[in-house]
Amino acid sequence: LALVATAGVATYYGVTTERQSRTIIQERDRAEQTQKFLHSIFEEADPNEARGAEITAKELLGRGAQRIDEELAGQPDAQAILKATIGHVYVVLGLYHEARPQLEDAAAFFRSAQGETSAAYAEVLDQLAELAEIEGDYPAALALAERALEASEKAGDPAGIARDSTRTGRVLHLMGKL
Repeated sequence: LALVATAGVATYYGVTTERQSRTIIQERDRAEQTQKFLHSIFEEADPNEARGAEITAKELLGRGAQRIDEELAGQPDAQAILKATIGHVYVVLGLYHEARPQLEDAAAFFRSAQGETSAAYAEVLDQLAELAEIEGDYPAALALAERALEASEKAGDPAGIARDSTRTGRVLHLMGKL
């Protein structure tokens, strides 16, 4: 009986370890692919590649955003990560009009690939809330921040809960709802 129980436990842990190994390999491959893609975007600014033309950050981001849809079709996780990154950089550069579609696409990809209870989905919702806050659309910012908080809570992400609680509180403050 002890031998059968030991074999059962060993089999269970062997299967679990194999699944974890596959997940780790998939994550590694996705990270490498993302890194290569971002590297290729910025290679366009290489003076040897640009042939003397000045390329702005906005142009690089725009080209990269377009290439995501073309080159990564069928890879929603990679598309989501890259669109969220490009959207965030657009926000940092003050290019809010360009940021919104990237962040909305990233949220849609994360929602379809990981569900509405993932930390990544919550983070993109927070970025959209930040964008709405910057633009002065406080009702939209509040709704997005609350959705982000709910997703972070369901994901069990303490850092996300803190971030989204802070955003929700700040927007409520800006709305005069102390």
